[in-house]
Amino acid sequence: MLKLSDQLRAIAKISEGKLTILEVVKQNTLQRMFSSSKLGGESL
Repeated sequence: MLKLSDQLRAIAKISEGKLTILEVVKQNTLQRMFSSSKLGGESL
């Protein structure tokens, strides 16, 4: 299983000229991390 950072790096290489897509992916990833940390009872 790939690490998230590796996936982001691969996406960045594939869509070099499409930074908006990378930003959307990063935002979705952050939202997922925040959601899972809330479910775990931890606050940032």
